[in-house]
Amino acid sequence: CNARGLTINQLENLDPKKVPTSQLLDTCKKLLSNDQYQESIPFLNETIIRLNDSSDKSVINTLSFTIFQLADCYMKVGDYFQAANTYSQFADQFIQDPQRKDARLLSAKCYTLSGLWRNAEVQINILLKDTTLNNEIKKDALRILAESCFEQKKWGDVIQTIKRLSRFLQSEKNHSSSLIMLTISYTKLNLVDQILNVLPNLNEI
Repeated sequence: CNARGLTINQLENLDPKKVPTSQLLDTCKKLLSNDQYQESIPFLNETIIRLNDSSDKSVINTLSFTIFQLADCYMKVGDYFQAANTYSQFADQFIQDPQRKDARLLSAKCYTLSGLWRNAEVQINILLKDTTLNNEIKKDALRILAESCFEQKKWGDVIQTIKRLSRFLQSEKNHSSSLIMLTISYTKLNLVDQILNVLPNLNEI
């Protein structure tokens, strides 16, 4: 690795459980600055253990940053289940943090990547209770919710979700996946009239 990070030999001489907290934080910083995500994980985990019980505001800020970074590292190394759980932990624990909404959305996305559709649905339903969401987050959340309900064969919920999503899709050229999910859901529920209404839009794609 380059000068910003740590070499394999340097890491072998560092035990996260034994180094002072100041060195632990410095190690996390160096590893993250060099995109050494896998190597960062044990140091971030140990940092969280040490900071978790503090009531000091600056320590809590460091803790929130560390948990979010740990989730990000899990996602970047492809451990989507751990990433989803950690993003969810962040959103639950730091309800006033401005990154809370992003964390909840990322948790849902990572659950979908893990094939855990019910977990993703739960995260999105929590997120959508927030009345301060901007339209971009709402749109992404509803897409994930529609897909999660579809994978669980909750056809009625798919239909209702895509109806909520439709106002965001009107300005988009490509919303074929939503139309296909909607048509299949109507078909499963034998709603012939609604299928006929959707068909002209399907013909366009």
